[in-house]
Amino acid sequence: MRCLAVLLVGAALAASAAAQTVRRDTFALAPGQTTARLDARPIPGTETVELFRDTAFVPIDTTAYRLDGTGLFALAGPADAVRYVAIAYRAAPVVGPVRARVPSVDSLRALYAPDTTGRRRAPPALDRAPPAIRTRGSITRGVVAGSNRDVSVTSALRLSLEGEVAPGVALRAALTDEDTPILPEGTTRQLSDLDRVYVEVEGPGVAARLGDVDLALAGSAFAPLARQVQGAVVESRLPQAGIVRDGRVLGSASATRGQFRSQDLVAVEGVQGPYRLEGEAGEAFVVVVPGSERVFLDGRLLERGQGGDYTIDYATGEVTFTPAQLITAERRITVDFEYTSGGFTQTLLAAGADVALGTAEAQRATVGVRVFREADALGSAADIGLSDADLDLIRDAGDQPVLVSGAQPAVYDPASPFVLYTRRDTVIAGEPAEIFVPATPGDAEVVRVRFSRVGVGEGSYVREGAVRNGILYRFVGDGLGDFIPFRILPRPASRTLVDVRGTAQIAPGVEAFGELARSVDDANTFSSLGDADDGALAGEFGLRLADVTVF
Repeated sequence: MRCLAVLLVGAALAASAAAQTVRRDTFALAPGQTTARLDARPIPGTETVELFRDTAFVPIDTTAYRLDGTGLFALAGPADAVRYVAIAYRAAPVVGPVRARVPSVDSLRALYAPDTTGRRRAPPALDRAPPAIRTRGSITRGVVAGSNRDVSVTSALRLSLEGEVAPGVALRAALTDEDTPILPEGTTRQLSDLDRVYVEVEGPGVAARLGDVDLALAGSAFAPLARQVQGAVVESRLPQAGIVRDGRVLGSASATRGQFRSQDLVAVEGVQGPYRLEGEAGEAFVVVVPGSERVFLDGRLLERGQGGDYTIDYATGEVTFTPAQLITAERRITVDFEYTSGGFTQTLLAAGADVALGTAEAQRATVGVRVFREADALGSAADIGLSDADLDLIRDAGDQPVLVSGAQPAVYDPASPFVLYTRRDTVIAGEPAEIFVPATPGDAEVVRVRFSRVGVGEGSYVREGAVRNGILYRFVGDGLGDFIPFRILPRPASRTLVDVRGTAQIAPGVEAFGELARSVDDANTFSSLGDADDGALAGEFGLRLADVTVF
């Protein structure tokens, strides 16, 4: 009887052992993934865990992972790269959830074995196919020839990318590169940008734009910003938490495509244009950055295009109004625009935040902050031809203009590519003075003179007209011309603005608002002279009443 019992127990143990199946699961862990579930329920203590390193699987210690009886496997440390894991274990005949299989251990060993064929091998197939990126574009080549020009080759590239690079992360990119030096005409509402690079990456709650982007921060009375820049813009939405109902945070670091200026144009009765835009220093001929202009008529923003309110010639900086807007002497015209000046490279740092505060029932207050800093890059002084002596003059000048004589010694040559002058002594208002007149072969001193435009009524020379070898300038008297025989040295400048604003509901239908801005405009960052008057303060405060319906 006792022998029969022993035989029965032994048979039961043998049947139980036979029922336990030895399994080997192999799977991949993506970057950042640390957990996975086995295909069957393991018997704790029977497993052997290996990680694929270099060209073979290497066993790891039990302290490096955790495996429970439900088949949940977890690494103790972070998975900073894709890892292949192989687990051998005994399992009861109860099959758990089924998932897609990955390559076998043998195929992985073959994949990472030394390659002696010189052929590229495909990466291992994972559980999920990689996201698709849609591309489209074109490349064109052309040959240009003419009776008055040499043969040249032109090319153009247009490429766009769009798709999902990771779960929940979308990519949009565009590249246009055309070597034709032609600016768009500015007679249509939409412009095709030339030579632009644009990349946008958008994920849950955050978006980043890089390349040639439009930077815009509105909603402020003293610090509205709308610029075309080359750099990076990152924007994020604030999640709802506590009293914060909604929010937006934006930061940008970039180089501006041109120098910004706001110019008031003098309207002439019955003249639709063209009205010429000028540079900050009075430059008569500037190239406006296409699409950067904002034209205001009596404080109202106008629309560009032949069927709109105005057209603009970007190459000459001329604005012409269409018959839809009749110009009279009483109209107020303001143009904000960017132009290329060939001076210092400008950088722009911008940050802004808008937060809505309140309860679950209603919004109670809003807070907004803006911080801008636009400055000339000091490292570009040598690129624009400033010598060490010029820099010393700029440091000693403070906020005053820096003038350097435009006369340079030259040798008289009737075939010279520029107009040559000589000095003549004269008397102006009873005082001796020295002026420049065109040189003749018998003059002892011959010079080349560079003239700078300073504005009507602020100079002593005028443009006489074009001659064979350049533009001739003629002396007309102090205060009667708009040119001077001097070079105006550019001074590196910076502008900083901090703006804080907010609103609060103080009673039903009554809202208090306020905004305070502090600006610092330094006309010469090379010098500390005259910095005491660089700052300014502005603010507005008041109450808004909700609309009341009167019966």
